[in-house]
Amino acid sequence: MTYDSVWPLLVILGVMIIGLSFPIFNNIILIKDNHEQRVNTIDGLRGYLAFFIVFFHATVWYNLITVHEFKAASGSACEALGTTGLCIFFMVSAYLFWTRWLNHRGKINIPAFYIKRFFRIAPVYYLCFVVVVIVAMSKTNWHLAVPAYVFIQQVMGWLIFGLFTFPTINGYPLTLLLLLGVVWTIPYEWMLYLALPIIGVFTKNLRLSLIFAATICTLTIFAQFYWRIHLFAENDMVPFIAYAMGILIATLKKSTWQPFINNFYGSIVMVLCILGVVIFYRQYPELLMLVFAGIFFYCVVSGCSLFGLLTLKASQRMGMVSYSIYLCQGIIFYFVYSFDFVKQLVMRSIWHYWGVLFCESILLLGLACLLFRLVEKPGMDIGHQLAFRFEKKIANKMVER
Repeated sequence: MTYDSVWPLLVILGVMIIGLSFPIFNNIILIKDNHEQRVNTIDGLRGYLAFFIVFFHATVWYNLITVHEFKAASGSACEALGTTGLCIFFMVSAYLFWTRWLNHRGKINIPAFYIKRFFRIAPVYYLCFVVVVIVAMSKTNWHLAVPAYVFIQQVMGWLIFGLFTFPTINGYPLTLLLLLGVVWTIPYEWMLYLALPIIGVFTKNLRLSLIFAATICTLTIFAQFYWRIHLFAENDMVPFIAYAMGILIATLKKSTWQPFINNFYGSIVMVLCILGVVIFYRQYPELLMLVFAGIFFYCVVSGCSLFGLLTLKASQRMGMVSYSIYLCQGIIFYFVYSFDFVKQLVMRSIWHYWGVLFCESILLLGLACLLFRLVEKPGMDIGHQLAFRFEKKIANKMVER
């Protein structure tokens, strides 16, 4: 067993799923019955994707502690699952929002949409940012190490979700380490949100949507594998390819010519996709990540439950708190490894490392459940209430005219 082995991750996930199955979580995370199984399977998938990313990032901390190098387990099965999971996260976002646009033929109340998305993303994000500021200031002795206007610019860079950059706070060099740099995906989310009102014109009919989806898939893939554009991040065009694939899958699912696949055979295909990524990822990382992720996700939205795993109530619960799991992982790692005895424990043996990671995973899951109940859910409720009031106000004005 090594620090990037896969089977211990499955054991940890199994223990957490068993824990989330207990009735106590019925009152903490309420699961609403949904007759659309494809939505249930997506919700059941999110938690696993988040934790695969967590386990991959855990290898960064292991190397930081043991060999004092900031690096992950490159080329490992752990990296394959983590990066492919992140790719599927992008597909999920594009699929869900494009499906909504298709359902309304592009006639979406844009301000109400942005209100809901802000209150979905912002509460936990801003709470994590407050933690980042507190730690950064404490590490710099609560004195401004940069001019006041620079500090304000740094704070503003984070408050606008890093659309331009995530600067260090008050000169503290490990600012991004507090969140393990996972916030880099949030600007991509907002890019999608900002683009939807523009590209949403292609949702007026399915044929137009299919042409658009096929076109952007072709262009982004060509850019990734031939032009090698390095414009936004080190991940090149992969997030945009994932968005394009999500849009394409959403269009196919709304059409009458979609490929049919049942739950059992689809679950087999999903297992083969996972094995394919794990086995061949080292040789063809980008290509396999996109191909297998696309096939896997199509099975998910077709209602394939991975032999019932994704439709478990426990999986649904873990999926509902996946945003906090993803965003808070760095904070848990940072504070746990700030204790010297934990570092010494990790350096004793690989078994001690996995024991520590197990405890960290439980802590992270507990924190995510708490944040969902106290921060995420109230934030979403506020967003929906404000959006409803705004839509009602607009409707009343139109009636008066």
